[in-house]
Amino acid sequence: MKAPERKSELEALLDELESALGEGRRVPLTDLVMVDEATVLELVDQIRRALPDEVQKAAWIIRDREKIMADARAIAEKTVIEAQGRAGQLITQDEVTRQAQAKAGEIVAEAQRKAAEMRDGAEAYAGDVLSRFENELLKVLEIVRHGKERLNPKARPGAQNKGRAS
Repeated sequence: MKAPERKSELEALLDELESALGEGRRVPLTDLVMVDEATVLELVDQIRRALPDEVQKAAWIIRDREKIMADARAIAEKTVIEAQGRAGQLITQDEVTRQAQAKAGEIVAEAQRKAAEMRDGAEAYAGDVLSRFENELLKVLEIVRHGKERLNPKARPGAQNKGRAS
């Protein structure tokens, strides 16, 4: 069973904006909705203030990805060095020389495989997180565009009459 996801502040504000638009009064014979301008403008201001937090979270995710990648490289390098050191010890024995070289090659190959696996996993994780963040930002952009369309002053009642009176 999946745990419920916690809404971000930005998502909650967008839900409030959508609710305010949904609660607006319809203008007869049009697709226009009248809403409380102060409420909508306050929500837009709050959304603007919340956006930097979301962008900061994305930057943190990128830094976290870079740290994971650096850690994976360091572990891989350490493992390769240890494998090479172990290989050097094995080579000093006369009769075991061939076995030591084979074992060292296996150890190095395994270390390189693990390093590649860790690097691939870190990149996949970061890509997934950034994709989800991109999708959330696209949703936000769509809601903001929708809200702007509904608040377009050209579409307000009376704006058409002013244009005709000239």
